Amino acid sequence: MVFTVYGVFGYRNYLRKEVLVNEIGLDQDDWQWLRIRLLLILNRTKEPLPEQGSYNAGQKLFALLVYMALPVIAITGIIMTFHLFGTAAVAWAMLLHFVAVGMVVSGLMVHAYMVQSSPRSGLPSSR
Repeated sequence: MVFTVYGVFGYRNYLRKEVLVNEIGLDQDDWQWLRIRLLLILNRTKEPLPEQGSYNAGQKLFALLVYMALPVIAITGIIMTFHLFGTAAVAWAMLLHFVAVGMVVSGLMVHAYMVQSSPRSGLPSSR
């Protein structure tokens, strides 16, 4: 409930500008980082990764996935819990709920794998 109030009332002043644009907004360097990172994983390049801010492009994509999936998980969870809108709606809610949860869990597993395979990939090269 607190996050809903924060999201609704803090969206214009803080959430939109600071989080969605500055923190997790993808720019040209992020797309370049994703391309080079994929080529590095496939051993197709030796090119260094571009500099990143607080979060690398992979972390930003995962954050976007979570931000999109959380409302779906919450709304479908309420529909399933209280059996709202009939049996067909509950069946669709179950499908959407498990797909959204599956995407978040899959993203978390990819995140854990990337941390283990290259723990310094998210850090700026100056460290």
